[in-house]
Amino acid sequence: MKHRFGSTVAVLFVTLSAVAGCDNGEVAGENQESVDESTEAIENAAPSQAETEDAPRERERGRFGKMIHHRGGPGPEMLLHAALQEEIGLSNAQRSTIETSLASLRAPGEDGKAGFDEHAKELAAAVRAGKVDVAKLRADDTEEAHAVRLAKVEAALDELHDTLTPEQRTKLVAAVGERMEEPFDGAPPGKHMMKGPREGGGPMKKMVLNGVELRDDQREAIEAAMEARMKSSDQAPPTKEEMEAQRDKHIAARKAFLESFAKDTFDAESAMASMKALRPKMAPPFLDDLAVVVPLLDADQREALASSIEKGPMGPMGRRGPGMR
Repeated sequence: MKHRFGSTVAVLFVTLSAVAGCDNGEVAGENQESVDESTEAIENAAPSQAETEDAPRERERGRFGKMIHHRGGPGPEMLLHAALQEEIGLSNAQRSTIETSLASLRAPGEDGKAGFDEHAKELAAAVRAGKVDVAKLRADDTEEAHAVRLAKVEAALDELHDTLTPEQRTKLVAAVGERMEEPFDGAPPGKHMMKGPREGGGPMKKMVLNGVELRDDQREAIEAAMEARMKSSDQAPPTKEEMEAQRDKHIAARKAFLESFAKDTFDAESAMASMKALRPKMAPPFLDDLAVVVPLLDADQREALASSIEKGPMGPMGRRGPGMR
């Protein structure tokens, strides 16, 4: 009997692109994928015949509505989406400036995507070879790509601040602050929320073994290897109380950032300092788990896993293309 683990490899892309999770104020390890996938679904939807000049604004409103409720809201660049969505009295010139800033943030190129792709290729090659050198791969991380991306976001936020009038900034901050207080679609927390990791591999095993078919004997050996690695780890997983305290810090940092944006003296780099300080220094244990799992796979299984890593994360709506990574 074979078991198929077709879940997401999102943990890899948390390791590769920590700028999303950390600057968005999330507790380390939470999945950020659904923001991109909700926007992808909206942007790819075919327009109806009844679409009018206001339709693009309505689509922006729908996209922002999903993003702002995603586990407390997305990163600081969320303000650019919010400025387009909220009724703050934008002129056509202001709207054009903000849309141009957003387009520059979405554009592929020197914003770090190439670095993420290169790292994924290197990891896939290690998987095919049957040996994952954790120290080397962790050293070849994406700190430089993160810094480049962050600098672009800070420049866009400074431009947004200069583009809006004081009254518009006040309205925007009030609207975003109000939305941040709303629950995430009224949905209750998941059954595993704030409970920490579980023994036997659990979700991490599914993330590591994306799309790989295993024999029963392999599955048992992998569960034992991952459990042993977890128990021997020098870094204990955070407790529920520690995770809640970290989340409170992120919420406070986001509120302080919003308050500073309303002031005339706003400087994006300084305002984001507290959020940057909360960025986790340790990557998720994906590489450590991969190092103990890969030697237990045969050549065909390693090829399937390597191909999955190169293609990017899988979401509920299917695999995303290169432009969405």
